[in-house]
Amino acid sequence: MAASCQKINIQENLTPGTQELIISTSPETKTSLAEDGPVNWTADDEIAVFDNANVKNKFDATVVNGARATFSGNVTIGSTQIFAVYPYELAIAANNGSLTVNIPVNQSPEAGTFAEEHNISVAKATKEADQTEIPNTVFKNVCALLKFTIPSYIGDASKVTITSDKPIAGNLNVDYSGDSPVSAIAEDGSNEISMVGEFLAGSTFWFVLAPTTLNGLTVDVETARGVYTMSTTSEIKLT
Repeated sequence: MAASCQKINIQENLTPGTQELIISTSPETKTSLAEDGPVNWTADDEIAVFDNANVKNKFDATVVNGARATFSGNVTIGSTQIFAVYPYELAIAANNGSLTVNIPVNQSPEAGTFAEEHNISVAKATKEADQTEIPNTVFKNVCALLKFTIPSYIGDASKVTITSDKPIAGNLNVDYSGDSPVSAIAEDGSNEISMVGEFLAGSTFWFVLAPTTLNGLTVDVETARGVYTMSTTSEIKLT
């Protein structure tokens, strides 16, 4: 069973026009990745919950237990359908089953993983109008991951940039009208995505980018001594 928190008397905690709602996740959800280990929620995670009025509501984590978490917030009274997005900051808008999220063009390096605040996942659920808790909510990832390793001979890398022939970052349109979310990057998205920070030589890192098929890409690794460049014209499927 998913973790849950103590229920609060609804009538005593209402904001005008809203009702409290608790959302508990299932273990299949992913937010942060440990190398060769589980993918877990973290204590400061926040999700955006869009209700029947397409209002963006902030839900805060109240209980975190590894791959499971419980979030609490408010939705418009009488809402029977919700769409949730992790993380809160990257949720742009919703129109029924159509969501808009944003894949950051500038990302942060985290050795052995991706920056947890960049990996977007979405969920949907139906409820009764007066229902106060939705258990076992499954969040599904809508982005692709691209893993790369800084060679051991590059000890002073400060920036890694990927340039492609198609957009790989920016606004991502997610159609969640069916059983699974279907993602498509906006035509005005960015063909370039970068990481700036400290890169431990010999370590692996992950870019979060749009799922698409590329006809090649270029990787530039900036150091104090110059720029290392690698290019390929091979087809690359990002899923």
